[in-house]
Amino acid sequence: PQPSPAMYLHPVNHTRLSMLRLPSRQSLRRVVEGGAAVQVRAIALNAAFLAVTRATQRLDATGTAAAAHAVTLQLWQLGGVVLFAISTVASIIIPAERARAGGGERAARAASSRLLAIGLLLGAALGG
Repeated sequence: PQPSPAMYLHPVNHTRLSMLRLPSRQSLRRVVEGGAAVQVRAIALNAAFLAVTRATQRLDATGTAAAAHAVTLQLWQLGGVVLFAISTVASIIIPAERARAGGGERAARAASSRLLAIGLLLGAALGG
């Protein structure tokens, strides 16, 4: 006997509708303040990159310096992506090690030391 499709159609309860309510002004204000700080940082970094790129292009009429700068900038940005990836992984692994049975503070410190070593090795490899 196959189940009836009607069994999957149950009325939407009140708890599901509560997920659709708008957040409070206080919580939105905190998000906007944090987001504004991140945006100011991103704008400042982009302005600095633009200024350095313009200065590099003025140094050399052949474009050799600008090309070298572009390659270096790409490597630097790759390092930033790797750093962001490692920090994201660390934000998951460290609390998980602390909460794991048999884990705790010592296991979390060991995991963070491993991640720092990986970051150091990758940084040395990218930095040459």
